[in-house]
Amino acid sequence: MAKAQKPKIKHYKFYGFNTTLQSEQRKGDQAYLELVQNISKQGVLVPIGAERVVMLRNQFKAEYLFNNKVHQILYGKIVRFTVIDPKHWYNTQKRDFENHELPAGIFPNGYETDYVFFPSIHRFFVKVDAKITPNIVELFLSEAFEQVIYQNEEIFVNLMQSTDEINQIINSPRISSLNVSVSYTNEDIGPEYKDFVDGLLKEAQAGHLDANFKPDQHGKLANNSKLIRGLLELVKDNGEAQATAEINGKKKVITTKDYPEKVDIPSESEESVKIKLLEKMLKENRPEEIIPKKKKKKGGKKK
Repeated sequence: MAKAQKPKIKHYKFYGFNTTLQSEQRKGDQAYLELVQNISKQGVLVPIGAERVVMLRNQFKAEYLFNNKVHQILYGKIVRFTVIDPKHWYNTQKRDFENHELPAGIFPNGYETDYVFFPSIHRFFVKVDAKITPNIVELFLSEAFEQVIYQNEEIFVNLMQSTDEINQIINSPRISSLNVSVSYTNEDIGPEYKDFVDGLLKEAQAGHLDANFKPDQHGKLANNSKLIRGLLELVKDNGEAQATAEINGKKKVITTKDYPEKVDIPSESEESVKIKLLEKMLKENRPEEIIPKKKKKKGGKKK
């Protein structure tokens, strides 16, 4: 008998965006679910320059159970297209200007890609596509959220960035300047120094921090300090940084937003991609929700 062929593995790549809502009125999964649902229901359009706009084309909802917790998922297509002004068209044959009546609600140059949003970890992902770049999506989300949040709320959208470049800064033997812009997390769990700085921001009730570091008489910043390292670890999902650092013996300016993370999800079928993406993010940011805690043994220590 012929051996059954194994299903072919395909790699799906995503850009991710961490969203952080700061509000006295609402919080948690439901708040994030409402925000992204409202962007879709209200048909929010965001101009992104050169007569182009972006919107969520459609939206669907699913639920998955992990470790006795239901995780809701919103997904669909995000689309960009061109809005054309019906006036001031130039006719090269007549060599004159004229106006045109355009079909209502129909626009050219439409491109789309998949998106998925996980309210429980407040992260929005788009499938990598050259026509809809991370900068376009970040601008869309930032402007769209502004249209649906309450008056006294604030929300931050941060592109998830590659750890390779951040680690280059952290491990550099000489950092001569560092600018960071960060907001605190929504109870994400990370490395020790990240959690330390995140805790300081929350303790100070500082929703956002912009800092510019210059070295003292030592001529370089102490990259092993809790403050510097913690801020850089926080940058990955909650901000951005620019550093002038020595890399391989040469001075280099690293802007972390220039290096977005591409989350790679290997899967046998497109249907299972969303669940695998959620699982990966839970393992990285909320491990206690997917890895059951070990039960403590009863009884004292043996003598």
